[in-house]
Order: sequence, then C-alpha cells, then structure tokens
Amino acid sequence: MTQETPRTSPVQTRSRRFRVVCSVWLALAAAVILAGCGARKQDFRSELMARSQAAAAATDRSEPVLPDLTPADYERLGDAHIAQGDFYLAFLQYEKALASDGSNPRLLYKKGLAFLLAGNDEEALKEFQKVLRFDPDHAPAQEGMGQALYRTGKYAEAEGHLEKAVELDPKRWKAYAYLGLLRDRQKRFPEAVAFYEKAIGLQPGEGSTYNNLGVSYLRMGLLDKAVLCFYAAIENGYAHDRVYNNLGVALARAGNEEEALQAFKKAGGEAQAWNNLGCVHLEKGDYEKAMHAFEQAIETSPTFYVTASENLAKARAGLNLRQTNDYESRSNIEK
Repeated sequence: MTQETPRTSPVQTRSRRFRVVCSVWLALAAAVILAGCGARKQDFRSELMARSQAAAAATDRSEPVLPDLTPADYERLGDAHIAQGDFYLAFLQYEKALASDGSNPRLLYKKGLAFLLAGNDEEALKEFQKVLRFDPDHAPAQEGMGQALYRTGKYAEAEGHLEKAVELDPKRWKAYAYLGLLRDRQKRFPEAVAFYEKAIGLQPGEGSTYNNLGVSYLRMGLLDKAVLCFYAAIENGYAHDRVYNNLGVALARAGNEEEALQAFKKAGGEAQAWNNLGCVHLEKGDYEKAMHAFEQAIETSPTFYVTASENLAKARAGLNLRQTNDYESRSNIEK
C-alpha cells in the first residue's frame, strides 16, 4: 500500500508454504488528496536561499521601484502562488505578511498549508499547532494537523484531529478522506467506505478518493464495485500507474483476464503485466495459468527473468504439491 501507505506488499498463495515475490499491490493515495496535487518532500532551506539570491539579483537591476505592499497584499500574493503550485513563493509572501502580525491565525494556517502541500509535514505541524493555540476550533488547522500526523505515521493522534475537524465543519472533505484511510488501515472496511462516500459527496471530482474507495471494495471482495471505482478515478483525472494496477488486480480476480492484462500494461509495461497477472493466478491457486503468465513475462523481457523465474518456480511447486495431495487422497480412498 502506499499511503503514502507502503506501495508494495507480496501476494501470497493459499498454501503458507510458499511466499510469492510478486509486484502486485493495492495502492492507496494519501499524499495526493491535498487539493488535487501530489505532495512531495522538498528542501525549503536550499530553495528559499536560491529564491532570495534571485530576488537580490533582481533588485540590482535598474527597474522601477514598486510601492510598499501591505500585509493584505502579501497575503493575496501568497494565495496566488498557492493556486499556481509554487509553495516556496507562497511561504515567502506569508512570512512577509506575518512580519507585522505574527499571531494572525489565518496567515499562520496558510503558511502551514504551504508546508503541507510541499510535503514538509514537520514544519506544517508547527504552524498548525500555533493556530490551534490561538483558536482550538479552527477546523482547517485541525484537518491539516490530521493530514500531517497521518503522513508522519502518528495515526492515533491524526484520528483525533480529523474527527474534530468534521465535528467543527461537516464539509471538510479531506478530513473524511483521511478518516477513510485510517479505517482502511484498521481493516474496518465498511466504515472506510462510508467515509470515502462522504468525501466524494462533498468533492465528486477528486479521483484519488475513488481509487481509495475501490481498494476498500477490493479488500471486501466486492470486485464489480471496485472496478467501477477505479474507472471513476481514471475518468476524474487520477490516471496513475497505481490505479491501473489496482484495476488490473480487480479485473483479474473477477476473471476478466484480457482486460486485466491491458490495465497491467498501462501500469508497468508488457512484461510487468504478465508477471502481475501471474501473481493473481498464483494467489487464486490457478497454477497452470500462473505458469503460462510467468513464462510470457520471461519471454517478453530478459530483464524480468529473475523475478518471473522465481514466481514460476513457486507456481510449479504449488502445482506439484497439489498433484501430490490429490494422489495421496485418491490412494486413501482406494484403501
């Protein structure tokens, strides 16, 4: 799982004697629930230094001197940079706005949001904590705390802040989405589904939530619903490799092998697709089909030889074990 949850987990056969080194996984999408953009860890210190040097160089040129900006002007500039996805410049503008009003909860929250969107969760937490010291009922800061805590692995603390956020403001769709992720981690899948559905009702165009809802349905064995959710994720702009992989798993488990293979190909190429299809067959105990798929993976790409060969060996071992058990069962009946 990724979430972001761990992105990969081995698929295991029904017999515990074999461990499968497959690359099929179910991927959640925690880090991309943030306003539709993927969060990534960024080095603010080096980036801010570079931006400051660039700004200093610009002032050396003979350009017209602009009038002094007010804190409200800096805040508007920060908001514009947030909308454009330039979180560094947004941070700088909010810092300037805070220079004259360092205890403004609204500005502190926006500064924390810039950190959060850039993937700097520890710094985001510091800013949200400042907000909550001034105003414990600040719903956006409670939601931001919950997101940052979840992403740093502090799940119990995250849950409290997320629940407080939706208590204060029932329209905080990101809080519902993250509560869904928490319930999914706890294997409380019906509750996860309910939270995801609330998030979708409030923000129907967020593709990552459909993906996460699909994963919960997949874990519940509701394959048709899972497939529909993964297609909805793609239709709503969340056409990531992880979604195609999840779609492939759902289709393969439902027996739609050709569609599953095409989905797996979009996730990682033809050799990877055959290997992943083989893993699903291996999981189901269909060793003959698994062997065929792994052989296709080896034939398609020599670089996949080691991985697919290991999986092929597992399939052969599983087939041999089943044949041995069948033979022993027949012998006992004959006696």
